[in-house]
Amino acid sequence: HRAKTFESLAQELLPLLTKLLQPEGIDFLEEALDILSDLTLYCSSPLPASLWMIFPQLFQCVCGRPTEPLEDGWAPDMMPSLLPPLVNFIARGPPESLLTGVWAEGGLAYPEMIFKIFAKVIHMPGIGSEDDAASAAGLSAALFSNFSQPAIDTWMPRYLNEIGQRIQAVETHVLRLSILAALAAMLSYSA
Repeated sequence: HRAKTFESLAQELLPLLTKLLQPEGIDFLEEALDILSDLTLYCSSPLPASLWMIFPQLFQCVCGRPTEPLEDGWAPDMMPSLLPPLVNFIARGPPESLLTGVWAEGGLAYPEMIFKIFAKVIHMPGIGSEDDAASAAGLSAALFSNFSQPAIDTWMPRYLNEIGQRIQAVETHVLRLSILAALAAMLSYSA
């Protein structure tokens, strides 16, 4: 019964979430992401198509859109709050939905969007951004933990390359552990 309740709640909240997941909604972004996290966690799996319609907006929060004034995104520093709904989309989508999903308007497949979020945030400079980078490493760990070979084999070298570059400049224990967890998930995926 809970899943049905959350599905009907999602239908009522999606217009609001759509508005809040835009640059004008930045003041309420954390709350919107908390709500989205609960909706993606408690709705039935596979997630309803209406929820998947909001997935590209998570990408735009971090990476933006080339045709918009904030073409580089407006909230890459919100990665710790973005991580739970992104993980839920990967894990509860179900994972196969992620592999086949495409953001038609942006011309990107969902796996490419996940990678671009990861690659942008994992390289954010400065010790103050290492929690965000740790969340990006957590995103890659979630991806490789939710698939079996050979589903995402082609992505492994790209993720390893980015992690290899980033690990050279790690300053905090949190990021170091998150990178090790991501590498462990990749090893587990490969086993």
